[in-house]
Amino acid sequence: MFESVYAYMSKYGDKIGAVVRDIRSGEKVCVNPDKQFAAASVIKLPVMWEFYRKVAAREIDVHEKFVLHDSNKVGSSVYDFGILREMHDGLELTYKDILTLMIIISDDTATNILLDMLNMDNITKTVREIGMKNTIVQRRMHDYEKVLVGIDNRTTAGDMDQILHVILQGGHLPFEYHEAMLEVMAKQQVNTAIPLYLSPKLKIAHKTGSILDFGLEHDVGIIYDEKDIPAVAISILTKGLDDNRVVMGKIAKMAFDEIKQKYL
Repeated sequence: MFESVYAYMSKYGDKIGAVVRDIRSGEKVCVNPDKQFAAASVIKLPVMWEFYRKVAAREIDVHEKFVLHDSNKVGSSVYDFGILREMHDGLELTYKDILTLMIIISDDTATNILLDMLNMDNITKTVREIGMKNTIVQRRMHDYEKVLVGIDNRTTAGDMDQILHVILQGGHLPFEYHEAMLEVMAKQQVNTAIPLYLSPKLKIAHKTGSILDFGLEHDVGIIYDEKDIPAVAISILTKGLDDNRVVMGKIAKMAFDEIKQKYL
């Protein structure tokens, strides 16, 4: 299965790392699944996992209020869709609000608030325990001075496929928290890659990531079928790939069409 998808992905060589998985059967095809890429904003999925792990352990109350100050704010770049940087000093948000903004519009101020609260080393340790062996969290958003000296958040397509599998499978945390993660991912507002050629009626729980200055464009998520059943998991990381969003959109469309032919 996915022979045509594999052939299409393979022609892009080391500019792409990808895993496409039939959720029902577990069959998958991979191109460079263990190649590390700078993670950009897909690193926010490990942040989300650690957040809900701590919620489940009753170390975080999702309804507790956080007071936003100007000193918390980062952003103002062409690839940051965040809004917290525009909000007034003293704004009160719940931690669930902050998590939601981090995922659905990739707000970097929200992300840094959570990174500081959760601790980057702890996030790395926690996701290694769920099988993400090649993922490391070691810088805040917009800390490009670290990037320039080789310190970056890094991950692989294989690790991204693993966290999708763990979130969807359930069992690691109480069911409600797995559901909460899928629910917020399905509210994603940046829909220019995996969803590009798919029907807007389909549910797609995903997280994008891009740093245009570094040639990075990623998208990672789960496409549900017309009956709202998880159908295919897609994890695509790219660097220096022309028309990257078009390529990712085509991979997703080809994969979903194969799933439809097989099951529907």
